Amino acid sequence: MSFDNTRDCLLSLLSKALFQKPYSLSDGIDFKELFKESKNQTVSSLVFSTLEKDKVLKNIYDTWELKFNMDLLVNSRVSYGHSLVHKLLSSDGIDYVILKGCVSASYYESYMLRNLGDVDFLVRPCDFEKAKRIFAENGFTYVENNHEYEVEFDKDGVVYELHKRINGIPQNKIGSKIEKLFDDIFDRAQLESSEFATYMSPSVFHHGLIMLLHDARHMITGGIGLRHLCDWAVFVDSVSDFEATFKEKLESVGLWNFAIILTQLSIEYLGCPLKEWAGEVDERLLDALKDDIFAGGNFGKKDLRRADQAKFITSRRDGTVTDKNNFSQAVISANEIVRRHWKWAGKVPVVYPFGWIYYGAKYGVKTIFGKRDKKDISALISGADKRKEIYKELRLFE
Repeated sequence: MSFDNTRDCLLSLLSKALFQKPYSLSDGIDFKELFKESKNQTVSSLVFSTLEKDKVLKNIYDTWELKFNMDLLVNSRVSYGHSLVHKLLSSDGIDYVILKGCVSASYYESYMLRNLGDVDFLVRPCDFEKAKRIFAENGFTYVENNHEYEVEFDKDGVVYELHKRINGIPQNKIGSKIEKLFDDIFDRAQLESSEFATYMSPSVFHHGLIMLLHDARHMITGGIGLRHLCDWAVFVDSVSDFEATFKEKLESVGLWNFAIILTQLSIEYLGCPLKEWAGEVDERLLDALKDDIFAGGNFGKKDLRRADQAKFITSRRDGTVTDKNNFSQAVISANEIVRRHWKWAGKVPVVYPFGWIYYGAKYGVKTIFGKRDKKDISALISGADKRKEIYKELRLFE
């Protein structure tokens, strides 16, 4: 079975899982490859829920079932983690909202079929240090991540990411407009409680905007997987007045076109019901984006070179696809790496070249000792250029 057939089969089974589209497994399916690809895209539980046991080789079905059950245990632990965050923060009067996670899962017909990852949550900047202390005092282990706006903790195998700013917001005039759209995020949050978790959920609008920012950032860096697209598909289908709720605000910050494209992908490949406001599709662009999603996998796990390609594609500060030449963009990305480690570097730009040398040498030593893969710069640039041409058509933040 060719990879194209594996992809088509995977998309059809996801359409069945998400929107009950009819699909019957044909002969000749390579279930081993289907299983592998579903894991790379972090949708193995959804696909497993559609399988007919008598149509799958026993050893593959048993392996898949074991993975399914392990993922259910992970989901249970992570769901409890959401409730634990609520207990700790609400008892101290700290406002917070969950970012994605259980909120995204709640839009699925079967909550536990959405593979959960970390527990991400946002607090007001003024509560950030207090929240850090609360988690440290309650047995959470601090994990160094060199991030400007978040800290990471670990407890019982679950990762907790405490944010004081939502990732993916550009640090420019458009970013300031987006920040304004989040001014009332805590005021509009609602308490959600189910058999799985208790947590503060952002409003429908804020959750949609959070997903768009998250997907935009990851698509043009490491890449998004089918789980991201599934999250968007079930969400957009659940909002009956989507255009009225989102269009004007998203147009003002250059994200309406991206919302349309994600919706078109959901309709074309995941069986999401037609949305008139999504307009005419560009088959060429959708095919290119589909290929890009399959090439990278969830967060680029299928091709680790994509994170390095991103250094030629985008500035993390602007969040847009660069129009600079590769050398200029590489310098900007190198400066961002230095600032991530030396937060004061932006105030003393003369130190940037020293940072390039220092961190370049560290990388070189790790490469010599086999701790980092050698990089083919020409191949990285070629791959980055191809991706850049696709992403420019997203018109992010324009």
